[in-house]
Amino acid sequence: MDGFLFLFIYFILNLFFFFK
Repeated sequence: MDGFLFLFIYFILNLFFFFK
């Protein structure tokens, strides 16, 4: 479960920096 949450946060951060 923790691994999935980490991947989710990592994905969101990548999208954030990509659109920034």
